[in-house]
Amino acid sequence: MNEHVSFGHQWYNKLFSKDKQLPCHEEYQIIIKFDRDALFYSPKYTGEFLFQKLYYDSKKSSKPSRPPNAFFIFRTVLGLVAKDMCISVGDGITFSKLAGFMWGGANDAEKDIYHSFSDEIKILHDAKYPNYKYKPERNNSVRYNFSNKTAKDYEQVEIQTHDPWIILNLFQQSNSNFPSIAVNCPQMGEYDPNMSQSVRPPEYSIITRDPSSPSLHVIEGVHNIMTYNETF
Repeated sequence: MNEHVSFGHQWYNKLFSKDKQLPCHEEYQIIIKFDRDALFYSPKYTGEFLFQKLYYDSKKSSKPSRPPNAFFIFRTVLGLVAKDMCISVGDGITFSKLAGFMWGGANDAEKDIYHSFSDEIKILHDAKYPNYKYKPERNNSVRYNFSNKTAKDYEQVEIQTHDPWIILNLFQQSNSNFPSIAVNCPQMGEYDPNMSQSVRPPEYSIITRDPSSPSLHVIEGVHNIMTYNETF
């Protein structure tokens, strides 16, 4: 079929994204090349036919994918129609946007066709893969430099860190490449309940270092822990 044939009249007022946006001029020029009837009313596409395409013809994975929803099936049909009509739909992002505009403008009856496909494919999926259970895959592309610790490791850290001086010591050890840290902790007098709340002791810089060295980011809260233990 000639890819320059326009089906613009079929798409009039039937193109909306999920947030009610309209396609741009370039996107619209691609969409009107599609025969809308081939997407929503073609007898060629049935649940069994699409199941065959998705689970028999596909060689993407060694294990079956989960049953698709209605929009995913529509997107599959759109790709098949684009191939049959020799329509270039751009990259995956553009293709998804085009599918979103077409799907957003479909009426309930047209969407119900694909919901029926989804139900039929799920039945066929359950029959072919009775032991299938959906398990989301972890994204192995992101790697973290975490050490493998046991429960004992976490128990030990939890016990140690009750003492604020050990917290400071652990902090110094974890930053052994930095110059030594000088601790300046003021002596706190006994608590006087009659002291006016408007009178506050001067604030001190608890952890200091050589100003010529790079700035040191200190864990917030060490000051409060040490002050708490000195007070009581």
